[in-house]
Amino acid sequence: MSEYRATLRLASGQDAIRIADEQMRSWLRTKLKTVGRGTLDTVDWEGPGTHDLGPEASLGVARADSSDGTARRQLLRFTEVNEHGEWVVSLYAINAARDSSIVVRATGPQWVAPPRVVGQILEVADVRDAGTRVFKGAHLVHESDLDALVDYVRSVERRNALVVAPSPGVELEETWRAIVDSLTSQSAGIATVYVVPDRLLAALDGALPPSHRVEAGRVRTFLPDVDLDSLTDAYRHRVLGPVTLTRAIRGRRVADSLQQVHAGSIRAWSLDDRLPGDLRRAVDQLDKDLADIRRAELVDAMIQADSTESAPAEDETSLPTETEPTGPTVGSGLSVRRRDRLARFVRRWLGRDHSGDEDIDELDAILRRQVKELELTGQQAERTKEQIERLESELDELRRRYEDSELDAAVEADNARRIDWENQVLRRRLKEAGRYEDLYVEPDSADWSAPESMLELVLRLQPGERSHIALERVEFSGDIDFAAEVDARDPIGRYAARMWDYVRVLYDYATLKATSDFRGTVHAYLTDDSVAGTKCSPQRHAGTESDAVVGNRRLRDQRSFPVPAAVLVEERAPMYAHFKPTHSDTFAPRLHYYDDTTGTGKVYIGYIGRHLENTRTN
Repeated sequence: MSEYRATLRLASGQDAIRIADEQMRSWLRTKLKTVGRGTLDTVDWEGPGTHDLGPEASLGVARADSSDGTARRQLLRFTEVNEHGEWVVSLYAINAARDSSIVVRATGPQWVAPPRVVGQILEVADVRDAGTRVFKGAHLVHESDLDALVDYVRSVERRNALVVAPSPGVELEETWRAIVDSLTSQSAGIATVYVVPDRLLAALDGALPPSHRVEAGRVRTFLPDVDLDSLTDAYRHRVLGPVTLTRAIRGRRVADSLQQVHAGSIRAWSLDDRLPGDLRRAVDQLDKDLADIRRAELVDAMIQADSTESAPAEDETSLPTETEPTGPTVGSGLSVRRRDRLARFVRRWLGRDHSGDEDIDELDAILRRQVKELELTGQQAERTKEQIERLESELDELRRRYEDSELDAAVEADNARRIDWENQVLRRRLKEAGRYEDLYVEPDSADWSAPESMLELVLRLQPGERSHIALERVEFSGDIDFAAEVDARDPIGRYAARMWDYVRVLYDYATLKATSDFRGTVHAYLTDDSVAGTKCSPQRHAGTESDAVVGNRRLRDQRSFPVPAAVLVEERAPMYAHFKPTHSDTFAPRLHYYDDTTGTGKVYIGYIGRHLENTRTN
């Protein structure tokens, strides 16, 4: 089963229901039998219900307005069956008090291309993402667009993927735009695509750090939540190179296989990105309403079929009303017609002939029980739905953690390859110099074996019987409870081992400062190959926080932690510098520290715990 989902947010003043209705009708008209190889007999419908449009096609319509009239909602669901299976396209149109949206969802047994109705909506409506217009196809950047493009890259409100494709040369710009348009066609509605002309590439490069730049002739996909200050984050935003692209180009068109591969990560993000609460509730309500409509239609059809099969004789077609003449009566006072209908009623549901009032009492008990069972089933269904939503939320979190782990693994693999290569080169040079004795590497000191838990790590860095040699240069001054929370999430001690590596980095750094003329920062120490000592990848260290965090008082205060009075009289210090053993999931633990090597000669760790809030998580 393949799925596509897009959330088209409309600019102020637009009517989502009218747009969805008009564009659905326009799209379906192209599928009429009178137009080419169409399959539909009609595209006319009116009001809620299930409307047959052809032998294997129908349109379900549901409407749900809020009780106060501030929100109007409509669902149009087109279903068609062919030799491959069932294909479904749903348009959820939501008009709210402040804004309007159209959620498009399509499913099918094979790869589902974006429904053509999406392109139609993008052409006639002003669709926005984080205030930026979402176009149909690739949009050529002009000088006046460049600042807005950079802001859109870094916007924390952006939910669409952003595809940036700098032109490989002035003479190829028109062809390049057509190629990029073809490449990204499977991402219509969920990606905003920009082609950057050759003359603007230098300006774009100047606005982005080297890790996030895009070379001419390459196509880079920026997923939401870009962190331009993080080298690790650059791995998330994949680059399609000219070699792969060239192999898939036929004229100005890109092969379907590469279109689908390129759209794959974008679609995965779109499907994982949960709808905002108000939209999710509206979509759920419309799904329920359409299901109720369909269920009622099926029940009516079943009753009608049953009534036809067991139709009474011509003279017994209906029970008489209270005002009808009842005709001859029997001992009970019932008319003959009523008596016969009652007998058939009892025989149908009890399987025996009517014998007295006890039959009516039994039927009443059965019906009451059935009603209560239906009520109970409804309650159980609601609880099941809540459990499913909770499990889906947990699954989303696990999926994000898995993706972050994959990203961490990619970073570590790159570092391992680099270190392995350097090791091979250095060993070869030592052999060539005849310094075989230098090839021996003695085992690491047992003093620096990794702790089994974060609690053990913290105790090593506090005065007492279990204090460690590292305490001479590195001291923990924070709240141990935050570190204990990490242990609860990491029972095997993976994070504790990584954090201990950073403690050793800080110890060797502080020792170097105390025993040499080195006067740089921790980050300078990590990036300076001329000084020796334990180091980690600079990508795992941040010398400060982003301007957005430092400029936000609440977020800034979260990063103020205890230090001894000998360090600062107020006994608290801002700790923006931190180590990050893993990527940016919502828990990803951090180690924040204060460098006082020019004062007390120590580095103070004020916080080890879950990722603190920032502009992307608060």
